[in-house]
Amino acid sequence: MYGAALGSVLNDAVVRSCLASGYYPNCAYEVTETSAALALVAAGLGVAVLPDSVRSAPSEGVLCKDMEDAVSIPLVLAWRADDESPLLRNLLKVLEQNDMFPEGVA
Repeated sequence: MYGAALGSVLNDAVVRSCLASGYYPNCAYEVTETSAALALVAAGLGVAVLPDSVRSAPSEGVLCKDMEDAVSIPLVLAWRADDESPLLRNLLKVLEQNDMFPEGVA
């Protein structure tokens, strides 16, 4: 698990998902980095619920399986209020065109 004491959004999402399924996860180790969680799994010290992005850096001997009805974590895009760069304007335009923002945002 990701450090519960640190208020990890991922940890909170995993615990909520487990509770919704009727159990509380037995957590032997807490980590602050995904790579540390993968290392613990590779060493045979348990399993981990991780973001899909771990597939981009596979770890030898570790299998990843998609989870049905996995909890999603809301994301936000942050930028400086005074940023008027063309790059930012283009990014916002592309994201808006691809329905990445609720109506009227951006």
